[in-house]
Amino acid sequence: SLDAGYDFTITSKLSGSISANKSFYNDNSNNVSSDIGAGLSAGLTYDFNILSLRAGASLSFASKTDVGVTISADHAFYFGENDKQWSITPTATVNLNTLNFYEGYTNNVNGKKQIKKDPLITSVSSTTVITNKSANQLTLMDYEISIPVSYDTKKWGIYFTPTLAIPQNPIYTKTTSVIKLRNGNTVTPPATDSTPDSEKNLSSTFYAEVGIYFKF
Repeated sequence: SLDAGYDFTITSKLSGSISANKSFYNDNSNNVSSDIGAGLSAGLTYDFNILSLRAGASLSFASKTDVGVTISADHAFYFGENDKQWSITPTATVNLNTLNFYEGYTNNVNGKKQIKKDPLITSVSSTTVITNKSANQLTLMDYEISIPVSYDTKKWGIYFTPTLAIPQNPIYTKTTSVIKLRNGNTVTPPATDSTPDSEKNLSSTFYAEVGIYFKF
């Protein structure tokens, strides 16, 4: 991915940021975000001293454009000198999003899995649609609890962010297949429920991100 952003200060308590992202995925990627090619985001942060509250909005450009909203609260603890400083920032986050990206992702995956098991079949193509009534509305995706840890110097820095994600709303889908036969006919079986078991039985996920950066 390529990222660019700008941070700015409005008052001693209020600050903001804007950023843009361009993502590149391998054609065989099964990443659920692989249909998203680019995005724009903006946010405002207010420091209440006890905690900082941030509200942000984003646009994700895929087969259809998605809108996202993120609300988070955190408090940072700093240790060390300014040019060699550790920070620990316990953070709680709520994510809301429209669901078009998931529909694009499933269609990409289906397209990569076209099969020809029967000698009478020349191709099988599938289209998946989301059946949630709120598919085009902001949907509560998850709650997240994270504890970012970073070490920052004048020239470089490292960070480690462990996160517990607690999903809230499953995404239900149905899939329609189009079968083309060697005799030229086309068969369209009835649509089937293609909601994966992982969506029907949502469970919390723990993951971590680690990175290093350099300043110029």
